[in-house]
Amino acid sequence: WDLFISFKTEDGSWSKAINMGSGINTVASDFCPTISLDGKYFFFTSNRRLHEPYSEIPLTYERKLKILNSPGNGSSDIYWVDAKFIEELKKNL
Repeated sequence: WDLFISFKTEDGSWSKAINMGSGINTVASDFCPTISLDGKYFFFTSNRRLHEPYSEIPLTYERKLKILNSPGNGSSDIYWVDAKFIEELKKNL
């Protein structure tokens, strides 16, 4: 589930889709891209994990609850980045 981008060319056709790269895509599912109305921010959803799914050390109930209720728990979280990276992708056509 990687995110790709395509650009409209001068002749009105569309460029080949380009993978948005490791700054956006991960081994998790990355999806639902959108750009803010002012074009400054790129938003997307990801199921990435920021916590190790398993631990040799038993987790307390409180620690497990904190992980489950925090970003990066493997559920769908919304991320945003500066949309300037899109212009860099366009330069690489």
